[in-house]
Amino acid sequence: MREATSASRGRRAGGGLRETPPAALYGSSHGKTAPASGTGPSTTRARPGHDQGTTRARPGHDGGRVAPRTRVRWAGPADVEAIDGLIRQLAVYEREPDAVEATPDDLRAALFGPDPRVRALVAEVLEGETWVVAGTAISFTTYSTWTGRHGTWLEDLFVRPQHRGLGLGRALLSALAADAVAAGHRRLEWSVLDWNTPAQAVYTAIGAQPLEEWTRWRLAGPELEALAASGSVPS
Repeated sequence: MREATSASRGRRAGGGLRETPPAALYGSSHGKTAPASGTGPSTTRARPGHDQGTTRARPGHDGGRVAPRTRVRWAGPADVEAIDGLIRQLAVYEREPDAVEATPDDLRAALFGPDPRVRALVAEVLEGETWVVAGTAISFTTYSTWTGRHGTWLEDLFVRPQHRGLGLGRALLSALAADAVAAGHRRLEWSVLDWNTPAQAVYTAIGAQPLEEWTRWRLAGPELEALAASGSVPS
């Protein structure tokens, strides 16, 4: 397997899914809608009498209370601040709260600049009459010389703690998988922290397989600069 990665933050080889605890993926997959293009803000007003392609989650283990409606869509420029907040929450979960160097402007340029190389899905929950961003899946395209096809690399997957148990994590994964297949991609890949065994069990349950014979290597910082100094940019 050949994998590309966009600056994973300081994690040791073989570590770290950009994923939160298993609760982010447990529960029904309601809210699982096909990714739709759009530039909606991180909070949007629901239109009366129109469900905007959403589904209502079935009652969970909360005494039969009906869970809020959820949806998954492509992120727009107005979602940048919310996504940035999710990335920082993810870093705290991964025990590296100070590792995030990217700014909202960096994220905006990567997602929506003249030559965007990164994409983001957002999962939303309807709270009252307002759609609130509850989770995100950030990805980019890879290429395999073995398959001769492109693939999708999942860089970040995160659902806010207060919105777990609604199936949003699985809905994000399902939407990303649907997009990958529609684009002719042959693989959907990600990394998992070694200590996040409950999440690993979830990925096994959806059919994902660990590539234990592969070790991820990284060259960054002064070491990267030193190697670069010994070469030159090809013409």
